Amino acid sequence: RKNIADLRKEFQDHLKHQETIYENLQKTLRDALSTIQLDLQAMKTQLASDKVATEATISTLKVQTARARAAFN
Repeated sequence: RKNIADLRKEFQDHLKHQETIYENLQKTLRDALSTIQLDLQAMKTQLASDKVATEATISTLKVQTARARAAFN
């Protein structure tokens, strides 16, 4: 049969264990958020680069279309 001191110790151990779990979860979530932020920044950079390339292609196609139309007229 457990006495009050044993129950108190068991409860304190349980609280310490829960605190460790909570701290580990916080670290995991911080790391995951950091990774997500880095991935999003990389995607943003890639999208900006793709946009510039697409706009350049559109501009080139417009020039080629204008030249082709002029050649037929």
